[in-house]
Amino acid sequence: MNRNHNEIIKELYESTIDGLYRFAYFKLQSQEEEILDLIQESFYKLSLELKAGKKIDNMNAYIYKVLGNKIIDYYRKQKSVSLDEHIDVHGDTFEGGSNIEDITHAKLEVEKVYRILAGLDGFEKDIFLLRYVEELSPKEISKIYDIPVNTLTVRLHRIKEKVSSHLIDPNETNE
Repeated sequence: MNRNHNEIIKELYESTIDGLYRFAYFKLQSQEEEILDLIQESFYKLSLELKAGKKIDNMNAYIYKVLGNKIIDYYRKQKSVSLDEHIDVHGDTFEGGSNIEDITHAKLEVEKVYRILAGLDGFEKDIFLLRYVEELSPKEISKIYDIPVNTLTVRLHRIKEKVSSHLIDPNETNE
């Protein structure tokens, strides 16, 4: 690799910061300071690995994996409420909309998605967000979790069916 490690990290940062922030936000909600700290720690770890000469095949997958591990460590250290409990408490934080009807409708849709995601286990939630929110490829996600692509694809299909059935079902109630 002829490029400077700092240039590589800068390019990766610029191309992934928005996605990394969203990924962390879904787990930590409105804890912006913690989100930014964990992202910074993830890039610092990447920097150390590159300087140590570690060969990283897919930087994008690697940085998501590091951030996911940092978030897990953060929750272990804090012994704070789970994501599901946090969503129950803070799920109503919504900004935007031009009138009360728009805000209410958007809020209800967001709450419905949070309820559906709360019904998934941690792994399912993570791979769903990485695939359909962050738009990572199954190959990238399989590298993050070190599982075969076919296994991941089957899991994603089942999760997508589960989520879709809840979104389409007009009789769904608050579970």
